[in-house]
Amino acid sequence: MLCSGTESRSGGLPCVIRKAASPIRLCGRRGDDGLAEIEVPVEKQQSWRVEEEFVNAIRGLEPVRLTTFEDGVAYMEFTEAVARSARTGRAVHLPL
Repeated sequence: MLCSGTESRSGGLPCVIRKAASPIRLCGRRGDDGLAEIEVPVEKQQSWRVEEEFVNAIRGLEPVRLTTFEDGVAYMEFTEAVARSARTGRAVHLPL
């Protein structure tokens, strides 16, 4: 889920907090008093392997299954915008 500053595509502000070995997903909407936990069934929980999958794909050890090239470019552009915004303290609009 992509967060665009104040709202995600689903209308909430997702956040993942690592506690012990399992992630807890929290979500809230503008105007809510706080965040509420979202139950994620064990069979749907996954670990973050994007970087590992990318390196393994370059090495020919596994295919990239969850992220297309276009999604990867959009992710890198988003990450660059976050870094620029953090450096300057100003909003950075996409596309760059």
